[in-house]
Amino acid sequence: MFENFYASGDRTDKGLVSLLSGYPAQPRSSIIKYPEKTQHLPYLPRVLQKSGYHTSFVYGGNIGFANMESYLTQAGFANITDVNDFNSDLDNSKWGIADHYVFQQLLNESDSAAKPFFKVMLSLSSHEPFEVPMETIIKGNDEASLYLNACYYTDKSLGEFIRQAKRKPWWNNTLVIITADHGHRFPNPQELKEKERFKIPMLWLGGAINQIDSRIKNFGSQTDLANTLFDQLKLGSHSDFLFSRNLLADSVNSFAIYVFNNGYGYVSDHAESIYDFDMNNFLKEKGSKTELTSGKAYIQKLFYDYNKK
Repeated sequence: MFENFYASGDRTDKGLVSLLSGYPAQPRSSIIKYPEKTQHLPYLPRVLQKSGYHTSFVYGGNIGFANMESYLTQAGFANITDVNDFNSDLDNSKWGIADHYVFQQLLNESDSAAKPFFKVMLSLSSHEPFEVPMETIIKGNDEASLYLNACYYTDKSLGEFIRQAKRKPWWNNTLVIITADHGHRFPNPQELKEKERFKIPMLWLGGAINQIDSRIKNFGSQTDLANTLFDQLKLGSHSDFLFSRNLLADSVNSFAIYVFNNGYGYVSDHAESIYDFDMNNFLKEKGSKTELTSGKAYIQKLFYDYNKK
């Protein structure tokens, strides 16, 4: 369990790029919308594909949303499953196919996949309007209750997937990584700029894990998944993933950066800051000036790299 893990941005399109390209979210923009820029990004699936992995992406919604199809194809996914690959009778919610059907599809595809494989599934049922095919567990029609009920459903669907996966012959050699594309304002409403809005889980499990019940205290974000994973797979560190660190290294610069529409936040063991671009000033500063300056330098480096792509 990575206990101090943060989303880079606040939308799915930003989360995908951060996780799969190790590239941070940008204020007031989203690089996924600009193919002329995304073609210069590094891609985690492409690295694994070159190392012999069979790659695929599974989603119950419309893969054309937010230019996802272009990005995912460019990223190196050899096969993409979306709403059009399911029975049309199952397409009965705003965003597409309910999660438990998509988890079953992931399980089926894993059974028939050539090995080794790298699969990514994006769930959708915990998104507004929180339509889930399940008896209501958490009562209430307020948005917070509906959100928690939808999360309960997705968690239940994930749990059933794991239960069945443990019976499969591929389980013993498989690493399962569970994380989120972004955080949420519920269940305890937070302002967009607050760090609690961006804190997300990342859990590694599966038969391939040889050290259990570990809690990683290092601060990190979605961008750090790539080089953390590459090191565990003995693929080495990839310097083209400029913003990605190995969170399991012996020595790690422990911090996380998150970006919202008009600013960014920095958080570490001993420091925390929030900077607002509209006000051109810090809304919060806690910790040494040296550490807080490193957060500013990170954002400046991001702007410079983004503009030259």
